[in-house]
Amino acid sequence: EGEPIYPGSDVFCNLGVTYKDTFFPRVDCIQKVMRQWFIFEWHGDLATRDTITQIFNIADMTDPTIACVSDMTVSTNGYSCFGDVNLPAAVVMDDCASDLRVDVTYPGGFLENSNGGLVQLAVGTHQVTYTVYDDCLNSTTCTFMVTVEDNTSPVAICDQNTVLSVRNDGTTYALASSFDDGSYDDCAFDRIEV
Repeated sequence: EGEPIYPGSDVFCNLGVTYKDTFFPRVDCIQKVMRQWFIFEWHGDLATRDTITQIFNIADMTDPTIACVSDMTVSTNGYSCFGDVNLPAAVVMDDCASDLRVDVTYPGGFLENSNGGLVQLAVGTHQVTYTVYDDCLNSTTCTFMVTVEDNTSPVAICDQNTVLSVRNDGTTYALASSFDDGSYDDCAFDRIEV
């Protein structure tokens, strides 16, 4: 049940070649194939037959592709000097595999087998790397930048009542902190003024 190779069906000569493939169970990333070539030749009343066995492996050696995420800028979360960043999924493809693994590396962390996800990053600019793997451990990486900025305004909380002593000359001295009753900012104050 091989495929006729030579001659074609419209050619008559004293030679014929066919082959038969036997596929073995796939192991990891390798598909092993045994190809048996059958060669026939006729010389008058005498026919000769020869069989040649060929074994070869079919392996995926091509890296998957990844369309990286664009650079992004986010603000701090309002209660700490960190940004809660929802990293979007990258578009990944492979010629042979449909179930691809994506790992995400970012400063201070690693998301295993997670195409994107929620991470916390401090104020500043950070490099994030996505790495996609196929079943054969071929891989492709891409990087993009995430900038976390403090765009959250501070919250001013003033004392309802402040008592200050008046000096003999009719003046008083009060620091700005005298009027503060727990004002806060997620990253820190630059200054407090009255």
